[in-house]
Amino acid sequence: MPSEEVYSITGDKAGNLWLSGNKGLSHLLEGRLVEHFPGQRWAVSNKLKVIVSDQGGLWLSFWPDGGVLYFKDGQVRAVVHGR
Repeated sequence: MPSEEVYSITGDKAGNLWLSGNKGLSHLLEGRLVEHFPGQRWAVSNKLKVIVSDQGGLWLSFWPDGGVLYFKDGQVRAVVHGR
């Protein structure tokens, strides 16, 4: 795993496992790392904290300043800024 610390884990109906950590977002399937999205990819200075799967995508939240984005098919689809 790229991250030494894991902040949040979620799964989806397709059997994918998603982990947010100190090095970004990791996508696993059947126990194998499929892809990794480094933290700097999100263009925010905050740490990726919570992930929730929804309709084939993921809602990602950031701390300490807040902000939420929707990530699907390798792309950011929507952004809601924090403070």
